Amino acid sequence: MDDLSYEYELSVRATRAAKFENIRTLADLAAYGWRPLMRLPNVGRRTIEEFRQLLRENGLQFVDEGTWRAFDSSEKKRQKMPDGYAGRWKSEARHG
Repeated sequence: MDDLSYEYELSVRATRAAKFENIRTLADLAAYGWRPLMRLPNVGRRTIEEFRQLLRENGLQFVDEGTWRAFDSSEKKRQKMPDGYAGRWKSEARHG
């Protein structure tokens, strides 16, 4: 069969993402790249890592692999909040 979901054991999320974008082979997956996959609904770091592992096991990589940087939760914490954003607990403390 020419379908990733039948040839390899993928999670439901990974299978749905591949089917949604009509990705049928490892070559299709590698050529598609991880950036467009990240834009799909319900596709995140774990799904991308699952695809990356599958590609590596078969001697392939995403076409945009050089731009991959594993998610760092501390980086997310350092992101600046929009101006005027105080968060719910801070605004409640000021008003009462």
